[in-house]
Amino acid sequence: VIDYSGGYLIHVSSGTVGFVGTYWIGSRLSKDRLKHKPHIIPLVVVGAGVLWNGWNGFNGGDPCAVSTDAGAAVLNTNIATAMSALVWIMWDTIYYKKSSALGGVNGMITGLVAITPATGVVVGWGAMVIGIVSGSLPWITMNIVGKKLSLFHHVDDTLGVFHIHLVAGVCGDFLVGASTSERDAAFNISNPGGGIDGNDKQIG
Repeated sequence: VIDYSGGYLIHVSSGTVGFVGTYWIGSRLSKDRLKHKPHIIPLVVVGAGVLWNGWNGFNGGDPCAVSTDAGAAVLNTNIATAMSALVWIMWDTIYYKKSSALGGVNGMITGLVAITPATGVVVGWGAMVIGIVSGSLPWITMNIVGKKLSLFHHVDDTLGVFHIHLVAGVCGDFLVGASTSERDAAFNISNPGGGIDGNDKQIG
C-alpha cells in the first residue's frame, strides 16, 4: 500500500471516528442548528492560510531529508490544493450562482487531505487530477447527497468532517494507487508503480 504521509492513518480514520462519535453524542438543539454561520470569516481565511502553509512542512518533511520526493511533496501539495479550491469554487458558482470564502476554504482542505497519501510519489498531472476529484466528490456528498440522506440529518457534523476528511481521504488513497508511476518520477519508493504502470493491485 502506498500512503506517503498518512491518508488512511490520519484522514480516513479521523473522518470515520468523528462521524461515528458525533452520531452517538447527538445533535444540538434545532434552533442552534439553524444558526450555523461563522462569526469572523477573515479569521477563518487566515487560519486556513496558516494550515496550508504548515501542511507544506507536514508533507515535505515526511522523508526527514533533503531529497527529490521531499521537493515533489511540497510542489504537489500546492498544485492539488490550489486545484481543489478552484474546483470547489466553480461548483459553488454553478450550483448556487455565487461563490464564497468558506467554499474556497473547504476546497482547500479537501485538496490538502486528498494529496497527503500521494504527495511524494506522483508527478504534477497526478496532483492536478487528485485536486479536481477532491474538489468535486466531497462537494457532491456535502451539498447534494448529504442533504438528501436521512442519516446526515441525524448527525450534527458541524464542520463537515465526513465529507472533508473521510470522503477526500478515500479519494486520495484510491488515486495514489492509480496515478503513481515509476516511469515518470524516480522517488525511491519501495512499492512498484500504481494502476497506470499496470499494477492493478494498488487500486483494488
